[in-house]
This record gives sequence, structure tokens and C-alpha cells, in this order.
Amino acid sequence: MTLRQHCSFWGVALFLLCATSCSEKRPIQASNLDIGSSTTDSLYWSLDLDRPETLLGRFTRHHAFLDTLTCDRGLDLIWWKGTGPAPLLNLPWMGGGSRDLNALVEHALQFKIRKKRPSETVPVLVLGWQDETGHSASIHLNQSHVLDPALDTAWQDVSIPFSAFSRGRVATDFSRIEALHISLEHFGEAYIDQLRVGPHLTHRKIKRKARKAPLAACPDGRFVLFEEQFDHVWGLGDHGDRRRAVVSNKRGRNKSNALELEWDFIPPSFQKASPQVSDGTLGCSWNGWKAVTIPSDMQGSLIQFNLKNIGINPGPSGDLPLAIGIVDHLGVSNWVPVTGDRFDQIAFGHWQTCTVPLEAFSWNQDGENPSHLSSIAQIVMRMESKGHVFVDDLQITLSN
Repeated sequence: MTLRQHCSFWGVALFLLCATSCSEKRPIQASNLDIGSSTTDSLYWSLDLDRPETLLGRFTRHHAFLDTLTCDRGLDLIWWKGTGPAPLLNLPWMGGGSRDLNALVEHALQFKIRKKRPSETVPVLVLGWQDETGHSASIHLNQSHVLDPALDTAWQDVSIPFSAFSRGRVATDFSRIEALHISLEHFGEAYIDQLRVGPHLTHRKIKRKARKAPLAACPDGRFVLFEEQFDHVWGLGDHGDRRRAVVSNKRGRNKSNALELEWDFIPPSFQKASPQVSDGTLGCSWNGWKAVTIPSDMQGSLIQFNLKNIGINPGPSGDLPLAIGIVDHLGVSNWVPVTGDRFDQIAFGHWQTCTVPLEAFSWNQDGENPSHLSSIAQIVMRMESKGHVFVDDLQITLSN
């Protein structure tokens, strides 16, 4: 072996040794799915600047119109609580049609937001993706989506990852999303600008603040979740085939509104691809989706509502095809079946009062049971079997 060959041999060996050593210390990272700009270029919304009435128009208690003075191509939103729920503002894609959002890995809905004027109230902004069948998956704007959750008159950037749209997700086909819907629940005024879809880049500071943010203290008192209407709700809708959760008139002399739940559990067809359907779950809040700590007096804390069963007569047991649950700020849920012993009397076809004490749920009071509830963020309901019921005067009593 010549001197040149000898040097070349040891040079190659040294290079391979260094490469092996470096790869052991710094393994090659798997590359993320690269979504080119050609994919997201069409993911913006059609805002008709010449015809603002095509959005919502101007109403006495709620309006949404385009504002080209304050915003670039943005929305001026005003919602006031009235006798009925404020309508959803649906924004279709530019050019119409639907889009496949399943292909956009690690992407988010992004926009800028600010309050119209200084005030103590914070708008409860709810956003959702609606598919071609009318089903939607929604989420409310919270501290994990914006650097400073205390919105003020300064513009702030918002980024909500697609994975956060969990309410109603099971029934929503993300491969056929045709519109974005927006609403301000209860009341509020805000500007929204530069709505778009882009890569979700969560700032570490946002994550730290969201983790460290203390829960609101559990208040004392009785709080109404539903009486004629919901202030904060998700999951309402008529899903066809006797599957619906809607606010409708009571049957009988009293024509006021009640929550009507009808569910027919039809066995799935033998088709290769069955359509997505809702699981019948709906959730509600009395305080703008703010999670509160666990009440100290479990015996004095309870969920109560009136119910009228017009579906299947359960017989002497009085058990209903309904379950009520609680979801905490971590997404943990716990359910309690509505059995006959929860009622003051058993009377098929008549209004009855159901009482569910909070001690019936499983709580993580000592911090050692992460699968149990650590707070109260929302109250949820779902039909467990075939049935048809009306629910009214849903309320929660908290005691410390």
C-alpha cells in the first residue's frame, strides 16, 4: 500500500467514525409533512365588501359587517343577549365548495382580534368548522390560543390548532369542510381581521401561561344553564333519522321552550363506509366556559332539571335513556346515568324533577387520580339508548 492509499484509507475511516459518533449524539429528526403554499392559498374566506348585508346585516341586538377602515379585510362584530340565541355567522371559502383539512397536519385557524372599546366585559368568541352535512366542530377562544387572554383594544394574534376543535368533532367530516362559523355568545363587541389558515406556531410563553393560569374560585349559588334558551352551548342540531337535540316548544298548554332530545340507535349498515353521525352529546356553561375549582360542600352541590319522558315507558324502575356528565379544564369527563331514584316521583308522560348531587361524580380532590375530575368546566348530556325526552330548567347549585 502506497503512502497516498494509506492516508486515504485512514481518512475515510476517521470520517465514518465521526459521522457515527455524531449520529449517536444527535439522531436525525423525522421531517414534518411539508404543506406547500399551493395547498393553503385557497384557504381564505369570501367577504363581500360591496354587500355587507350578505353576512348578517344590521339587527337590533346583533350585527356583523365588513369594516375596511379599522381592519384590512375584517369584521365588526356586535352581539347583545336578547330573547333568543344570536345567529351563527357562516363564512364560506373563497370560490365556494369544501376543503380537506385532514391533509393539513399541524395547521391552525389564525386571525387578529381586539375589543372595540375599553370595557370590563370580555367577548366569548366561539368558532367552528362546518362540513357539507351541517355538522360542526367548535371551540371557544381561550388563554391557550392567545398570548394575553385579557383582550383589550390592542391587536393580538390568535392561533387555534385544528386539534382543539373537539366539541362535536366525532360527527364532523374534516375532509369536507365548507364554512367557518363565528358567534359571540351572550354579549360583546370585537374586531376580527386577517382570517386565514396557516402552520400552528405556538409560543412557549403561551403554553407556560396556560398551564400556570389559576382556576377561577368556585362560586356559591344557583346558576341557570338552560331556561328558554342556552347562553353557552354546543352540540345542538337535527341530525336526521330521529337523531336530534334542539330547542323547541313544550307539548301541552305551556308553549315555552324546552330542550328536546330524541335519539334512535339504529344499528350501523353493512356498507363499507358509513356516514359520520353525531353521538348526541351536547355541552353547556353558565359562565362563558370558565372552569371553576371543585366545590368544598359536595352534599350541598347538585345538578337539577325538569324532565318529561314521551318516548319509551321505562316501567317501575323509572330509568331514563339519558346520562349527565361534567367535563373539567383538562378534558376529563365523568358521567352519571339518570336513574329512577334521581326523581321526586315516577310519572311517564309528565314533568318530573331530577336531582343529581355532585358527590355522585368521581373527583380528583387529592390530586392523585388524574382520570377523575379536577374542576368544573362544562355540563354535558347525551342519550344512552333509544328515547325521546324534554328537558327544562337545567341548573347547577354550588356550595362551599
